[in-house]
Amino acid sequence: MAYHLIKHYLSIRKRIHDFMTIIFRKDAFLYQLFPELEGIDLENEAELEKALRNVSSYEGYTPKVKVTNDTVTIEIGEEEARKVTEQHRRIVQLAEKGDFEPAKKLLIPLLEEGSRNADLYRIYGQILEQEGEPVAAMDQLIEALRWDPRNTEALIMMGNIFANYRNDVDTAQLYYNQVVAIKPGNYLALNNIAGVLAKSGKLETALEFFEKARTAQPNYPNTLYGIALTHYHLKDLYPAFDFASQAMKASLQWKEWNDALAQSAQGLMIEAAQQIQGEVEAQELFSGLLKELETKTGKRIDVIVDNGIPTAAKIEIAEYRGRSHHIVRYKEHAPGVAHLVMHELIHLELIQEARGLNENKLFTTNDRNREAFWRKAELEKKKMLKGGVDKGRIDAFLTQLFDGINLQIYNAPIDLFIEQRLYGRYEKLRPIQFLSLLNLLREAIAGANNETAKKISPKFVRDANIVLTFTQLFQFRELFGVDLPNQIREPLLEKKARTIYQEYLRMKEDKGPGEEYDLIEWWAEDVKLRPYFNLVEEQASSSSTSQAEPSFKLPEELIEELEKDPFQLDTGRAFQDAEMKKFIDAQRNKGTNMAVVMYMADALQRFSGMSKDKVREVGFEIAHLGRFGINPEQKETYHLSSMPGNTFSGWKLLAYMYVSWSIFDPSMVKELQLDFAEEYKLARTLAGKK
Repeated sequence: MAYHLIKHYLSIRKRIHDFMTIIFRKDAFLYQLFPELEGIDLENEAELEKALRNVSSYEGYTPKVKVTNDTVTIEIGEEEARKVTEQHRRIVQLAEKGDFEPAKKLLIPLLEEGSRNADLYRIYGQILEQEGEPVAAMDQLIEALRWDPRNTEALIMMGNIFANYRNDVDTAQLYYNQVVAIKPGNYLALNNIAGVLAKSGKLETALEFFEKARTAQPNYPNTLYGIALTHYHLKDLYPAFDFASQAMKASLQWKEWNDALAQSAQGLMIEAAQQIQGEVEAQELFSGLLKELETKTGKRIDVIVDNGIPTAAKIEIAEYRGRSHHIVRYKEHAPGVAHLVMHELIHLELIQEARGLNENKLFTTNDRNREAFWRKAELEKKKMLKGGVDKGRIDAFLTQLFDGINLQIYNAPIDLFIEQRLYGRYEKLRPIQFLSLLNLLREAIAGANNETAKKISPKFVRDANIVLTFTQLFQFRELFGVDLPNQIREPLLEKKARTIYQEYLRMKEDKGPGEEYDLIEWWAEDVKLRPYFNLVEEQASSSSTSQAEPSFKLPEELIEELEKDPFQLDTGRAFQDAEMKKFIDAQRNKGTNMAVVMYMADALQRFSGMSKDKVREVGFEIAHLGRFGINPEQKETYHLSSMPGNTFSGWKLLAYMYVSWSIFDPSMVKELQLDFAEEYKLARTLAGKK
């Protein structure tokens, strides 16, 4: 109550029975005690009495006010005030729960008695509006505003009724403008107004109010999302994406997490980014960077469409290939081509910067590194065999792990600098960068969560893989606000990843040429991978690379080996056991496999109720299982963490894999090396698919 705050300034305060009477001198000091009176003429007794009743009302109770020539008297019936206050609180509780009838039973008698409390009329108006009686609601809201023209809730409701029920946004805006004038810093009210205007189709006006709300509170996620959604409906895709991303970042910091808003904002980011990607030519985005690098390196850079490469894009460094020019190859229709090409170009830029100070290093492996890895991994040989790796495939399996984890420790730190540079320098690329990274990180998450890999991979390899994956997820969250780390449930490894990520954060703002190699060294020590590779000065090694040491391998050679089988789906590696080879050969000379057809039809039905992201998760988990061999004749002994409670035979698992990849990435189906095209066509017919 206002009068609780000013008791030290009272001229006279006396209690008579259960009444408290407070007397003020009628002079300019009243404006100090009651700032709400500003603009009221102290000589206008009627207006002054009304204004004082409004500002001294409290939770339903309105005291008696009397103005004379020299004094202002406020008389409070304490017992009456207590009863009215209790009633008011009860009315509010009932109204908030939607119990309108009992609320009205308490409310209406107070109004019929001639209550002068604006808030009671406002509550009644709100109830009537929610009961579908907007005209009756307006009568009550007008009454509320007669007693308190500064009641912002009543003003907003009046505006909403004009906008929603009468489609009279101009009149609605008159009420909204009053709210802005009274409480320019009330971001919740401004956001509410903007939302109503947006729903009414007044998008430009809605943006004005959203911006006022953002000025009042720059980090309110709902406002940022509202701006994003409004821009999207205005076909302004870049600001729509940007503000949706800002809403995601703000949500991470806001006092209360709003999962529904975060999901909507992320969905809007994806939708806007996909539309942008469909409208922008990749070459328009990377041509400027390409020309800059041709000047910096003094060498031509050919960017070539090559649909024969197994990955979306790759770079071939001139010096590493004995060429006079660099080559970036990319698939014509691969998603995120612009980002992938520019990623490779920035990698070349980092190499060139390091060369400028003779700081460039080559990441290499040799027999000694490989032997050290083998000795460490041999300690867990029993685990691999028990987990299902065939004894005859241990060497091939370890070679795969050796190449893969080395490639990751080389790329992970450098990729952070590359992605940060792309994000900071090329705003128009951000939506495509977002989609591309989201796709890559989902694959990484699927690998980290793969139960089979957990059972058979040496612990030091799997731990390093997950720690390095976390660092990429941290940066993605930092850049775009999408919180993916919580999708990998490895709290101890996440804690370790946070520690090494801090090393990157300390370096990123003022990184010197070649310092990325220091980060590789530090991280390798932290995740216990240092014995398995070498970093050598490029100048010192340029004349004695592979000739001096036959087993010497550059990162490009590791990359090329893995690129031949990017998802480990190649039958020569993933299905190396003799039974699987026989199966594939037999399928080429065999008619339609009806068991596969029926399993495929079942998969189509199951996947029809799943999002494409969930289907991708299933497909990647089966692909990871495929790395270690899937026996088609195996009975129902296979399990998928992405589809708990189900068991799969070998045939069923292969059918599900083919269907899942056909849904989320048809271009990669041929890499499965499964001759199921006819079975899939028949299964789609059986499942009622066109």
